[in-house]
Amino acid sequence: MSILFANAPKPCRLLVIAADDFVQDITPLIEHKNRTGMPSHLIKLSQIVNAISDVTQHPWAIKKVIAEGHKEHGVYYVMLVGDGSKIPVKHTFVRQKDLGENSGLDGTYNPSDNYYANLYWKNSSDISDWDGNHDGKFNESLWEDSPITYNPDKVDGYPHVAVGRIPAHKPQDVVNYVQKVIEYEEGVRMRAIEAFTFLGVNDLPELMYDFENIISGSGIKDIPNSNILKVYGNPSSGDNMPVGWEYLEKCGHTQTFTSKWVTYGGHGTSEGWLIDTLYGYIDNSYVKERNMTRRSYYPCECFSFPIILSAACSSGLLMPNAPIQEYRGLNPDVHHWIWYNTDSRTAEDKISEEDLPYPVITPVPHPYDYDYEGRTFAYSWLCDSKTGGAIAFFGATVGHPGTFSVDLYFRMIRQVKSRDVLGDIWAIACRDYYYEQLNSENILGSPRIFLGIQTFYGDPSLRLKPVVSYGVTAVMANDRLTVFARSQNGVLTHRYYDPLTKSWTGWKHLGDDIISSGPATPMAGNTLSVIARGIDGEMKLKYYDNEQQIWSNWILLRAGYVTSAPSVVMSGNRMSIFVRNEKGCLTHAFYTLETDEITSARVVDETYLSSGPSVVMKDNIVTVFAKDGKNRIMCRSTDPDLTNWTPWEVLGSDQFLFKPSAVVADNRIVVFAVTMNGTLTHKFYHEDIKAWSDWFSLADGQVSSAPSAVVAGDRLTVFARTLHGVLTHKYYDKNTEKWSAWAHFEDGGIS
Repeated sequence: MSILFANAPKPCRLLVIAADDFVQDITPLIEHKNRTGMPSHLIKLSQIVNAISDVTQHPWAIKKVIAEGHKEHGVYYVMLVGDGSKIPVKHTFVRQKDLGENSGLDGTYNPSDNYYANLYWKNSSDISDWDGNHDGKFNESLWEDSPITYNPDKVDGYPHVAVGRIPAHKPQDVVNYVQKVIEYEEGVRMRAIEAFTFLGVNDLPELMYDFENIISGSGIKDIPNSNILKVYGNPSSGDNMPVGWEYLEKCGHTQTFTSKWVTYGGHGTSEGWLIDTLYGYIDNSYVKERNMTRRSYYPCECFSFPIILSAACSSGLLMPNAPIQEYRGLNPDVHHWIWYNTDSRTAEDKISEEDLPYPVITPVPHPYDYDYEGRTFAYSWLCDSKTGGAIAFFGATVGHPGTFSVDLYFRMIRQVKSRDVLGDIWAIACRDYYYEQLNSENILGSPRIFLGIQTFYGDPSLRLKPVVSYGVTAVMANDRLTVFARSQNGVLTHRYYDPLTKSWTGWKHLGDDIISSGPATPMAGNTLSVIARGIDGEMKLKYYDNEQQIWSNWILLRAGYVTSAPSVVMSGNRMSIFVRNEKGCLTHAFYTLETDEITSARVVDETYLSSGPSVVMKDNIVTVFAKDGKNRIMCRSTDPDLTNWTPWEVLGSDQFLFKPSAVVADNRIVVFAVTMNGTLTHKFYHEDIKAWSDWFSLADGQVSSAPSAVVAGDRLTVFARTLHGVLTHKYYDKNTEKWSAWAHFEDGGIS
């Protein structure tokens, strides 16, 4: 089996097992993970199961691969790419007393992805098949009996790895989710502050008081600049809410669903939440028609992707619970749906319309679901759109008292202030639940049962802080050097070098509005402007009013949805704005500050860019730099009117992080970039021989952002963000013809 890991990085933190149909579309995510410090490896499902004719053994074969990855290669996060029809599922068995004489059937089969996370027998390194008594039924429990006393399969449920499933049914579902993860980890679609929404129904006030306990006991109120919103629906059922809760329609759908964390407690099904709003229930159609449509009429647009914690019955359903829903039998062409009546002691298969012997012996379910899109509520949140929905979804596969989920989510939320990877938060919360509820006699609350009915949908290796910094921008404006950045709270901030005091000022924030990119800082005449991407994906601008000596409010530039920081040069009295669009292609628009007029964004070509652009003008020629899909720096040029572009020229085979920074210094174009190891490097254009130099590395330290190069006076200086989130810079000394060491600013963090 080790051949499956032959090309895996060492160590390998994320193991991705994907249905063969999805391999091509999940590959960009593997590449993104590997280049941003999350060593990842992809294995096709067919490589694991094609030689195994007995499909009931497919989950076991997958589990053995996961265990090998964990034991031998350092795997801690596991992503299953495909819904239950693509990646097989193991079912637990809940046995009924008296062989079903009083209940009508011998037991139920419930799907569980914890089978893939709980790898070993307790206190052993041997892989657990969840069938300790070898009767072909797995992780058995006896309804209404002690889960501790009755545990014939000797399962403990302890999660050794964090397992997340992408509920994709078709390739486009994978494409959508991959783009969301990359944008999220790059910080494009991530809330800058830890914002929490608690959403409930006031006919279940006990859950609302549980939420109050989470808020008071988890420590989230102590997180700097945290924000907590408490919302309820179903007002017709009476006013039972604790003090401080607001009605959903009053505080707004957009505000509710743009928090970083959204916890729902209330009634639910596999198709949504039974919470009344002016737009109906929050169900699949609500999410698809309203939440997924960017810039739509509807109010529930998610420009930042939330993490959904759903304490509601069956809202995390993975595939049917047999036999009380239609499901596939071991003969894949035979479906079952059992109806039974304990009063008349009769039973019927609703699919075949055949009478069944009473009590029913439940037909064993197939490990693969039948071909059905959107089986789970998580599908519409995660896979149905690139631009809306959520980044992760947690929910239970069966009906259950919501308080158990609230207990688990409390343990997740209390990890938020100290953990940056979602799978760590999940796994630690599950382990805390395991140890703290180890002796629970409750049939659903017992760790081996309850952790088995919880499903994690999404990327377990998801980083909750940007792995690609927003970047900084330096500019010479009105005879002083100023650096702009995005604060850790997401607002525009700046500092400048004061020539009178010959020292740098501290950081000065420019308002409360959140930006979701690094800033661009063009000089329009003698007016300094700043352009950045807003949280809604549109660009916006503010400028310094020299007469009043104040900054303007933000002006929305309605040029379309963008996915990178802009870069700007002046063409006469108008700005030429370059940016990456939703498809990753280079676009540009012209903007005139005096008239506040912007042209429609125009796509330059369909070449995919893996970074935002950096643009310079020299000798009336515009040159644009960006990374291609292979993370190489490339460039192209044109005249100021942006016609007759030259082809893209790739500047070598080296791979780079972040976007490049280009500048004109000593009458030649110099481009700076950051290597995959986080070191600064640069090359310049030889005018005399019309060729680019080699890359020259400045390997005396690591940085964690795109660089920003600027000529201040006669000195070329480069600014960047350190690994610890502070501003740093170095300059070229013409006297010594050497670069200075990095000099850090230790008085504040930037993102």
